[in-house]
Amino acid sequence: MADRRREHHALVHQLLAHDMGIREIARHLGWGRHTVQRYARAKHWQDLVKGQRPRSSKLDPFKPYLARRWAETGGKITGLALLEEIKQQGYQGSYTTLNTWKQHELTAPDSVPPPPPPPSIRQVTGWLTRHPEAVLARELGLCYTSMALVTDLDAGVESGEGVTHAEVLEVFARNVDRLRTVLFKALESLPGTRDCVCSHTLDGLTTGLPGV
Repeated sequence: MADRRREHHALVHQLLAHDMGIREIARHLGWGRHTVQRYARAKHWQDLVKGQRPRSSKLDPFKPYLARRWAETGGKITGLALLEEIKQQGYQGSYTTLNTWKQHELTAPDSVPPPPPPPSIRQVTGWLTRHPEAVLARELGLCYTSMALVTDLDAGVESGEGVTHAEVLEVFARNVDRLRTVLFKALESLPGTRDCVCSHTLDGLTTGLPGV
């Protein structure tokens, strides 16, 4: 029980970290919305069991048999089939009780939790726009540097009057030729071959993808 609570708690919070909502997670996992909420509200999985007393159920006497039948069939037996079997043994509870317990306590021997969904366009856009170009250049093994043009010499100084937008554009326009000259000279001075740290950033890394 504790292992299952820990796994379910980690799974729900992993999906929450992917910006999925409660209803979306419930649909993705096939769980009830209130079940997902309970895991989402718990900061730690241990919070789900603190102070809880196990409640008796009409299903309790049949749980060992259900677990054994589930293992014998490799998880391929249906809930309705299980219901018919335990009804013959005297079970008088509902199918809902059985199915809820089955979903939370029984998993196929070779089953794994469903993988998180692929990132949305909004998430990918955020990753790209929130990362500075230097990070992207390093990921590609490119050399990079920065060029800056100061258009407001008294930025951060509270006294005096701030510059206007027109003044910023004027300063920038006066220095376009200077920036172009510096850039061209820098390009002309680049060596034909390079063996800098940047070019070896990706050495030894693997993607885990065939052919990549």
